[in-house]
Amino acid sequence: MTRWPILAAGWALGLLLGASAHAGALQEQIDARLDQTVDLLGERDFDSVVGAVDALLGDATLSDQDLARALRYKGTAYLYDGLFGKALATLSSALEISPRDPWLLWRRCEVNTQIGLLASARRDCHDASRLLDSRWANTLETGLAEYLDYSISLTEAEVHRKLGAHDRAIKMLEGIEVSADLEAIDWRRSEALATLNFDIESFDEAIRHLDTAIDGSASAPAVNRAFLYFVRAASKARLDQPEASAADYAMATNLDPDSELYLFRACDFALDTEQRALAEDACTRLVDLYPDKDIYQRVASINDAQAGRVDQAVERASAIATVEEDDTGLFEAIEAAAEVAEACDPASCDADDP
Repeated sequence: MTRWPILAAGWALGLLLGASAHAGALQEQIDARLDQTVDLLGERDFDSVVGAVDALLGDATLSDQDLARALRYKGTAYLYDGLFGKALATLSSALEISPRDPWLLWRRCEVNTQIGLLASARRDCHDASRLLDSRWANTLETGLAEYLDYSISLTEAEVHRKLGAHDRAIKMLEGIEVSADLEAIDWRRSEALATLNFDIESFDEAIRHLDTAIDGSASAPAVNRAFLYFVRAASKARLDQPEASAADYAMATNLDPDSELYLFRACDFALDTEQRALAEDACTRLVDLYPDKDIYQRVASINDAQAGRVDQAVERASAIATVEEDDTGLFEAIEAAAEVAEACDPASCDADDP
């Protein structure tokens, strides 16, 4: 009689162990699929990232942690692909699941910085940094925590740059402590310092930082190196070095002539700094090659306005299919760009450009 309870207990234990093993195998599959998504991000195959995440959500019941992670990768793909409205919606959904995740807050800070929601961006970056310092650093490998802290600082500095607080941004970047593990990517900080110095017309200092960035970015993707040469071309043009400027601009164009990321960054930078010839070239090629993305039509509309084509700018902006939070800001930017065009003789505006 006594052996039946023992057998029943053994049977129950076997079921429990079997269920545990099955759950462990499922989790391994989920982890493997999420890791593959990271690889796709590294390959800049953004459509496949979105497809992989959607497939995973349809195939498996995910924990909150895995769901937030999957949505982070999907939102990052949208961010890198210039689909900022979708990126913002996806990352905000993930933050409803995991509101104290500094990775998610940092990514949303990046998106808000791109679309000009700077108060929201500053808040997200500040919260990400605070959470990383207080809690998350203990849950991450040292290298990941350092990388995240470094990346948050770069994004936060860009927010301050867009807010016009250049001195604060420069001090923030100069105060970053870089470990040996991060030295290989520290050209990104030199790039940020260069653009800040360009903004305040310290062109020699901008070139010094760009020289450092170019020397340190030999293994970086061509799109990143192309942008460095592009900014150095603009800096040398401002110092009345037309031949050196033209050489750098040719290098930028040859490195990655038709990359949408390069063209978008070049167009955006040239508009910010009122480099008319550079803006006209980069912005026009951007929308010619990639006409279906609203974010590119937005910058092209500002380029039209800076060039004095105000009616075309308004028409282009009005035709954008997706209504974003910053539509009012877009038309305000067009109005401001038109005022610049009215105050500027086209010949003199182009005089500094290569």
